[in-house]
Amino acid sequence: MKRSAVVFLSVIAIIAAFFLAASAYRQAQWREQQHIGEVVSAAEDRIVISDVRGRERTVRMSEQTVIRKGRTTVGPPEVGDRLMVIGKNENGSIDAVLIRILDNKGPLPPEKPR
Repeated sequence: MKRSAVVFLSVIAIIAAFFLAASAYRQAQWREQQHIGEVVSAAEDRIVISDVRGRERTVRMSEQTVIRKGRTTVGPPEVGDRLMVIGKNENGSIDAVLIRILDNKGPLPPEKPR
């Protein structure tokens, strides 16, 4: 009886460790793909955003990029818009999958430590 309880608890601990590791990995991926900033320049297919630390990043947009403000799909961001970009960082530029335009009130949310 004791041996089966130890085996059962060991299996549960291994499963729990697996799910915790998988969750930590997904959160790390999410932080790598999430960028918050204010638009400092805009062109037809790209924008440059500046984050709370003053770092500038180029965001490339394509026809597949979804741009939303609230629940509404809107046109391309303009200079001064504050936004969150979801996309992969490739060679110093972000290939945007989703751009969410934020409310322009108050300070930008801080970036989470990486």
